[in-house]
Amino acid sequence: MDEITCSNCGRPAHIERGHFPFIRQEGLKVNLYDIELIVCRACGNIDPIIPRLNDLMGTIAAAIVSKPYRLNDSEVRFLRNYLGTTGNAFPRASLS
Repeated sequence: MDEITCSNCGRPAHIERGHFPFIRQEGLKVNLYDIELIVCRACGNIDPIIPRLNDLMGTIAAAIVSKPYRLNDSEVRFLRNYLGTTGNAFPRASLS
């Protein structure tokens, strides 16, 4: 098996399971639980291992549109980016 190195400092790192606050550029925060993490003891950096990122984004989008209450700004921005639409085209976009 290849040696795992830290993406931040390049030193040896290891894999452990834990939770990770996945914060998107739109400001949307999703807590991921019981996932594999690359942890560096030297600098403290933690990187999540997300093997099917597109599936995760689809699951987040489906959860957002299933909410029984109004969307907040970061959720709307996430959906617009996920769908690849502009503000004007967003109301007509489809998740299917």
